[in-house]
Amino acid sequence: MGLDLIDIVGYRPLINVFGYNRYVSTFGQLIGTITIFISSILCLYFTINMFLRSEISLLYNISHSTAKIDISSSPLLLLLKDGLNNPISDEYHELRINFWNFTKEEGDDINYVKTYEIPLESCEEDNLGKYAPLFNSNDYKRMKCIPYNKFNLTLFGDYKQNNANSLINIVVNMCNNQTKNNSCPLKSQLEPHLKNVYLEIWYVDYEVNHKDFAEPIKSYVRSDTLPINWDIHSRYFYAFNALRYMTDIGTVFEDNREEKSYRFSHLKSSAQIQHGSSLYPGITIGTVTFYTQAEEDQYYRTYPKIQTLLARIGGAIQGIIIISRAICHFVTKNMFLIDIMNLNFLLGRNESTEEETHKININHSSNLHLSLGTEIKRNVVK
Repeated sequence: MGLDLIDIVGYRPLINVFGYNRYVSTFGQLIGTITIFISSILCLYFTINMFLRSEISLLYNISHSTAKIDISSSPLLLLLKDGLNNPISDEYHELRINFWNFTKEEGDDINYVKTYEIPLESCEEDNLGKYAPLFNSNDYKRMKCIPYNKFNLTLFGDYKQNNANSLINIVVNMCNNQTKNNSCPLKSQLEPHLKNVYLEIWYVDYEVNHKDFAEPIKSYVRSDTLPINWDIHSRYFYAFNALRYMTDIGTVFEDNREEKSYRFSHLKSSAQIQHGSSLYPGITIGTVTFYTQAEEDQYYRTYPKIQTLLARIGGAIQGIIIISRAICHFVTKNMFLIDIMNLNFLLGRNESTEEETHKININHSSNLHLSLGTEIKRNVVK
């Protein structure tokens, strides 16, 4: 009788004599057991899948705005080297970094340029700050670094538009007598050391991993090697996009977590015949410009909530029960009719003895259990 409790899909014969009693069969118990088992597995699967955050709904948008990118605490490492990967001595060149800020007064069409220089230091772990674990090599110790988080290096605006913006210029100069107290070698001596050299740049970039719930924006070290030549003034332009990532971490109600960062967009290059730049006329052989684009990549990531989980579980169970009932109805209906016919046949036998008749009741067949509440008896006249 304990198995009767799991017969949740059994056939219900609607006969006036029997009322609305369930017809319990071994087949119905088997289908009921399978139905409960499959339903339990689906409930467990949907629940685990929800809390593992493996199902993602993602929206992406590009916003044209004046988003800001703060790289004050992002390490920037520089090295001028030859074709054999050997550093070029400081007596032949100098690396300088300048921050440019173009501002426009209200009602004025002219941009006012403010510049200041960022001193470079020999790279040590202190210059890497919280990003030090990303640099797992001692090679950075031969490079030059900007001081960690000591200057306001916020890039904003669109470099291509005539409005307020800011940028960073990295310049590669020949030895400058103004800073070397007229101790620079002659140009004929400088030229062999500055022909076909390379500027190696290491900086922190970011990538997006939508499958990582805890840390969708990950930092990594990006490195580029840019050719610089004595004969021309090489120009390189690094474009960066602002990045905003919103995640709904709530399981019942909306609860948004926002993260802001940036990522590299693209690199362009050009060349000029003459040497020099606006700040260092006649001595600059290479310039690298970091600037932002007037676009922000926006992501909105959501996960299924408890309400969705309950709806899925309820729908799956209901579907399984409907299929199980259809199967059970087809099989047990025929079994029920067969048992009824067998019962009538046994009751109608003239040669039945009184002892045999008392043995016939509503539970005669292992497939027939109808709750009639009375026992069928028949007196046989000898």
